[in-house]
Amino acid sequence: MRLALCTVMIAGCLGLFHTVTRGQDAASRGNDQFKETQMTSLAGRTIRWTFVDGPVAGITFEHRFGEDGAVTWRYVTGTDKGASNREKSYAAVRINDKTWAVSYLAASGHTLTVVLNLEDHRAIAFASDSTSWSTQNGTFEIVD
Repeated sequence: MRLALCTVMIAGCLGLFHTVTRGQDAASRGNDQFKETQMTSLAGRTIRWTFVDGPVAGITFEHRFGEDGAVTWRYVTGTDKGASNREKSYAAVRINDKTWAVSYLAASGHTLTVVLNLEDHRAIAFASDSTSWSTQNGTFEIVD
């Protein structure tokens, strides 16, 4: 049911992605990590997530969301540890005070859309390329 709800939320937000300035997003408050600081944007922040299932289960990734609208990702763990790339743009949409949807298309042709729950730090992702599609569940932390 939650996966279906997240799918509906993403589908409902796809139109919003076109109206959000790259690298900018609306105001939000999250869990204990955000009681003192209001999160007004993902721009300038680094988020680290680890999926527990799917094709990248057990691998931790770090994503740095740039002020210029670009996202730089890197493998923190796994056989590709240290590998990194900078993608030219991302979209981040605040669904509500505790939920964000983030999406980007990599130069490799892979697309990643992640729904982040700031209350319990769960992440649900949808990843695809020209030949495959998968879902992943995991957790995340905001590094800075």
